[in-house]
Amino acid sequence: MNIVQRSATPEMPARFDIVLFDATERTSIERRLREKQKQAEELAVIVRNAKSGILRCDEHGKIRRCNEAAAKLLGIDTDPLPDEPIDRLLALQGENEDWFRKAIKEPDNGGSFEENYNSRHYSISIGEIANPEEPYAAKEYSVILRDVSERVLADQRMQLLVGELNHRVRNVFSVVTGLIRQSLRAKPKFRDELLDRLQSMAESHDILTRNYWKDASIREIFTRVQAQASGHQKVVADGPDLRLEPNQFKALSMAVHELTTNARKYGALLADRGVIDISWTVEGTGEKTIDFLWRESGGPAVEARDVSGFGTTMMERVVSTEFDGSADIRFRPDGLEFAFRGVIKS
Repeated sequence: MNIVQRSATPEMPARFDIVLFDATERTSIERRLREKQKQAEELAVIVRNAKSGILRCDEHGKIRRCNEAAAKLLGIDTDPLPDEPIDRLLALQGENEDWFRKAIKEPDNGGSFEENYNSRHYSISIGEIANPEEPYAAKEYSVILRDVSERVLADQRMQLLVGELNHRVRNVFSVVTGLIRQSLRAKPKFRDELLDRLQSMAESHDILTRNYWKDASIREIFTRVQAQASGHQKVVADGPDLRLEPNQFKALSMAVHELTTNARKYGALLADRGVIDISWTVEGTGEKTIDFLWRESGGPAVEARDVSGFGTTMMERVVSTEFDGSADIRFRPDGLEFAFRGVIKS
């Protein structure tokens, strides 16, 4: 409501003009403007105090604004800002010499990368700043710089330690292998089976070591099986991408080794056109379950006595224990079948 007092004139007496209007829309707009201003002020505080360098650059790489962290990383003054483009202030070498211009021309390939500069490692991310209110204005870009030197050095130290650990473990495997060869010379069949199992364990160890003993792809387990196939033999592994934690990876690796050995001696890998179909499916969103199936065909008829007691124990007990599930070996007329269902540990 607006009230205006009017003085008297010869034609009109003194009066008050009162105007009533609906201010709902204006109040709503003012409230939204205050909220936007508050958000902008909070964002400005975050940018000013961020440890990462945050910059606003034009399409030529000239810095328009930056926070204190960016000025410190680049070694520049902010009043006034330098005229040199950012890829001259942070002058990388080699193929990334013109890194800013390359990144804005190929955002999918060059928008985020890591580089070494003056013995420091930097993570650089570049993105276009959208301006829907002025779609035809000159383009501007945000650049985020992070000094990741400590992380890179920690990764390098970890790789060095893991490499040394792996070297020592392999030395232990070599010593144990030598002891087995010497101790079991009179039992060559048992000796060779034991050495083969030890070699399988060493290969699983190498795979897990490369993955820092976190998890490993299930597909890596079947590489050795596929290498056993020759001529018209086939080994097909089909299933979704899946990573297993170390204990489950080792258990399945050992079971697959026993299955492969059995297939080579008595099953599909003994026949010219033998086939091994390996498949797995995963269900669930929280606690995930796996259904695994190894099925042989095209080989000689399989009897239960063809599978060693140790191998049966390995396939049924170890796998079912590590996967908190159940495993089963079936002797079909056209080939052995091994299946298990269990829980995938995170």
